[in-house]
Amino acid sequence: MSTRIRQGLVVCTLGGGLLLAGQVQAAQILVSSNFNGSTSGWTLSSNSTNGTIGDTGTESTFTNDVSGNSIDLKDTSTTGNPYLQSSTLSFNPGEAGNPLQISFDVNLRAHSGAENCTMFLNGPISNTQAIILNVDDYMREVSYTDSAGLVKTPTVLTIDKWYHFTITATPAGATPASWNMSIFDGTSTVTYSGLSYKNAVPSYNNVNFGFNNQQANTGAEYLIDNVQVQTIPEPASLALVAVGLGLMLWRRRTA
Repeated sequence: MSTRIRQGLVVCTLGGGLLLAGQVQAAQILVSSNFNGSTSGWTLSSNSTNGTIGDTGTESTFTNDVSGNSIDLKDTSTTGNPYLQSSTLSFNPGEAGNPLQISFDVNLRAHSGAENCTMFLNGPISNTQAIILNVDDYMREVSYTDSAGLVKTPTVLTIDKWYHFTITATPAGATPASWNMSIFDGTSTVTYSGLSYKNAVPSYNNVNFGFNNQQANTGAEYLIDNVQVQTIPEPASLALVAVGLGLMLWRRRTA
């Protein structure tokens, strides 16, 4: 038996026979931004009261575009924080029921001992946070916030070094609900699985990068690059393949 893809179909060949088992569902790309001269699809919040933000940072070392840029978030205020927020995630019919994957590159540029550099995956109700991922700006520890409070991981980042994060979230409203995280430093990958959400949300609304508190100290800064948000199709076609093969084997045995 052989299996191959032909024009979006799972095609199985068995004993010279051909079986079209079912359509292959492709991932839906919801966000894909490298910030090389464009911040289209994003809201950048910065002014004299919350700091600075712009596509003026250096390019991630995980990409080959030496002339490219990244988003530079710098907190210069004691009363507010700059942030980068995606447009509302627009799912195709049926896609919202699939797991969601968020990937991005991050680089800690400075630390002040005052703030956490933070990524939020938000729900639709007043941007209720489903996932809160933190990097302590002083200790450089990676942590997350669940319904019980802050949870620290053993991972500690190095200042002025690029890391690639990948987050995989179960579909909004799924039971049981959990999310996974992997961190790649250019050499090795560490993975954390079965993490708990901060809040249960009925749907995913947007992704936000910023800082999670306002402190008297200022100077925290980090870079964000190569953000991608996409669905992960469930392998539903595998069931169709199994059913089709069973029928073909039954026919051969009764022939």
